[in-house]
Parts: sequence; structure tokens; C-alpha cells
Amino acid sequence: MKNMKTTIGIIAAIIISFQTGAAVPDLPDITLPAPRMSGGKPLMEALKDRQSSRSFSAKKLPVQMLSDLLWAAAGINRPDSNKRTVPSAMDRQEVDVYVIMEEGTYLYDAKSKSLKR
Repeated sequence: MKNMKTTIGIIAAIIISFQTGAAVPDLPDITLPAPRMSGGKPLMEALKDRQSSRSFSAKKLPVQMLSDLLWAAAGINRPDSNKRTVPSAMDRQEVDVYVIMEEGTYLYDAKSKSLKR
């Protein structure tokens, strides 16, 4: 239900921008570097250190970190069958991941490892 509310909020923001006549910039797609699938913090240590934060930095994420996070959220981890890191009932692949940046809004394309405007 939470994902549905988020999706509806994004769609509403897009509709409002079209209705107000806001210019939509012609943004190029963004090709991401290959995600790093090794290294990092061990799972149990990451769970031990997990905490919530109410403050966020204004700094942009490095492109490599963005690629890693997007792959973890909905990337293809079994290329021979296009199966993903995210579970999907009856292989419907109903999860879409959007990235909202200053430049605009993008949809993560796991097959091409890119962001589509």
C-alpha cells in the first residue's frame, strides 16, 4: 500500500507539472556503471549498525553508489533468466524504481543498467 501511495504521489506531481505548463527538459538517458556485487559490509554487521535518520545531506550520491543501490533494489541477479533481486509473485516483475533528481525524474531500467527519462 505504501508503494502505491508513493507511485500515486509521483504521478500526481507529473500531472500537476503538465497542467501548470511547466517546461519538461529534454533529458538524456543516463547509463550507469556496472554495480559492484562484491565487498561491502557483512550482512550481520549491517543489521547491527542499522538505524533511522531524520536528517539528509544535500550532496548528490556518487553514480557508482546509485548504481549499486538500484541494482540491490530491483536489479537482475540471474541474467540467464532475467530474474531480479526483488521477489515477484508469479514473475510479474511489478516493481518499478524511480530516481528523482534536480535534473528530472528517471525510471531504472535493470536490463540496460540505465536511467530512462
